[in-house]
Amino acid sequence: MFTPVFGMEIPPSASSRSITCCACDPISESDCEIIRLYASAVGHLCSLLRADAKLQASRAAEETFAARLTILSEATTELSKAEDIDALCRRTVELGRERLGFDRLSIWFLSKDRTTMLGSFGVDTEGPHYR
Repeated sequence: MFTPVFGMEIPPSASSRSITCCACDPISESDCEIIRLYASAVGHLCSLLRADAKLQASRAAEETFAARLTILSEATTELSKAEDIDALCRRTVELGRERLGFDRLSIWFLSKDRTTMLGSFGVDTEGPHYR
């Protein structure tokens, strides 16, 4: 029975000290060790590259989140200038769409008897809705 190695078959009786591949010269034990070390180094480098790619993606996500937090802070400052609850609700939805990128957004209030939801202002796939 032969053991396949890289598409070649090596008889089990072959010495562990040297391997003969096709018409090539035998590979010495020291060459095999160098190949093992080289493969190990390449494997570690691949792991480092994957980890670096994940780190870069994480940093990009962090930067995006930080930018959105800045926008949120600016929007909150602008909302603090609203003159009444209706203006606040309307501008909240507008800024959510314009600056934060939400395509649908609405504000609902719970009735005094806590049995009904009352819509204030919102935007859905059909456009803006007012109460």
